[in-house]
Amino acid sequence: MGYTDNLKNHPLENYAGLIKRLCRRWGGYTEDRFQDGCLAYVRCLHTYEPSRGAFTSYLWAAVEHALMVRPDPIPYQLLEYEPIASPDVSGDALDIDQLLAPLPKRWSRLLREWAGGATYQDIADAEGVSRQRAFQLIQMAIDRVQHPQR
Repeated sequence: MGYTDNLKNHPLENYAGLIKRLCRRWGGYTEDRFQDGCLAYVRCLHTYEPSRGAFTSYLWAAVEHALMVRPDPIPYQLLEYEPIASPDVSGDALDIDQLLAPLPKRWSRLLREWAGGATYQDIADAEGVSRQRAFQLIQMAIDRVQHPQR
């Protein structure tokens, strides 16, 4: 079965809802994410073989993968950050060393790298972990800074 046969049997209108649902599941619906999902749909039309299973299952996996590998935006929590605990500050400057002191050394180092402009992928490569794990480590560190009592 070729691309044109797959397109006739599986028009985008039938799967747009699934793609939107997966976009919301993997970071919220945006036009960019929906476009990534539609590109995955087109790739599926080219590579789908009916003998290997249902098109919907194949599409689901392909769209999820396309949405998972998209670079993460800056977490919205950081844009509206107000520390819960007020560390001692001199003037208006926040002592970053005092803020990061309670964190494990690894988390402190990762936060410094990330705040200095390193991407999740840069940090993942340096730490020998996946990009998703680097994101998780940074999020745990941010959570600890914002909520030290947890």
